[in-house]
Amino acid sequence: MLPPKNRLLLKNNKRKELTQRVTGHWFTLLFNKKDEKSLSAAIIVSKKIAPRAVDRNRIKRMVSESLKNKLETGADMIIIVKTNIANLKNNEITEKINDLFIKLK
Repeated sequence: MLPPKNRLLLKNNKRKELTQRVTGHWFTLLFNKKDEKSLSAAIIVSKKIAPRAVDRNRIKRMVSESLKNKLETGADMIIIVKTNIANLKNNEITEKINDLFIKLK
């Protein structure tokens, strides 16, 4: 899990404030740069994608683990998972997220 200071709370409809959007086969990334040098992220996995809570929690853990090396990025972001990736390895998920960051730049 991400440390509490790096979690983005989705109160007050934060999705409207995030201006950049990058879409891939596995994820959609909503992104907005900020002046601070810390990452604030939220990970969304719907019941439609992963009906079992065990799978949703596993996906969130794996995605947050792959964001550990991006904690110095000054940004707010929401990662929306589009397909069930519970059976993928951590390095595959990290690779997919890095591809989205490359598209973003």
